[in-house]
Amino acid sequence: MSLMWMGVAAVVAAACSSVAESRQVQVNLTTSFLASPLHPVLETSEYLSQDNPALFFTYIAAVDVRYNAIKDKGNVNYTKVALEAAADVLPADSSVSRLLPFVLQTRAHSPSIELFNQVKSIMTPSTHWLQSKLPHMSMRLVGD
Repeated sequence: MSLMWMGVAAVVAAACSSVAESRQVQVNLTTSFLASPLHPVLETSEYLSQDNPALFFTYIAAVDVRYNAIKDKGNVNYTKVALEAAADVLPADSSVSRLLPFVLQTRAHSPSIELFNQVKSIMTPSTHWLQSKLPHMSMRLVGD
C-alpha cells in the first residue's frame, strides 16, 4: 500500500513542478512623474549622494565640465553626460558605477526628485510676496 502512495505522490509532484514552471508573471509599471531631459543628471546626483554624500558636489562639477565641453547645446544627450560625469568621479570597478545605467532606466529616484521639486515650489517665495515684505527693493527672481 505505501508503495502505491509513493507512486501517486511522485506523479502529483511531477505534475505540480511542470505546472509551476509554465507560469509567468508580467509586471507593467507606469508613473505620473514628469519627464525632463535633465532627469538622468538629477537622478544620478541623488543616487550618488545617497551612496556617498561627498560625491554630490564632485559629480556636479564633473557634469559642468562635461556640459561645457559640448559644442551643440541644442542636441544634448543628458543620459550620456550623466553617465560620463559619474564615470569621472567613481572608480571603474565599483558596484555603484555598474548599477547606475539600470538605476537610470528604472527611474528609481524619480520620487525623490519629484519630492524635492514640490518642496522647492512650496518653499520658494514668489516675487510678489518678497516685494510686499521689502517694498524698497526691486527684485526679479529667475523663473518668475
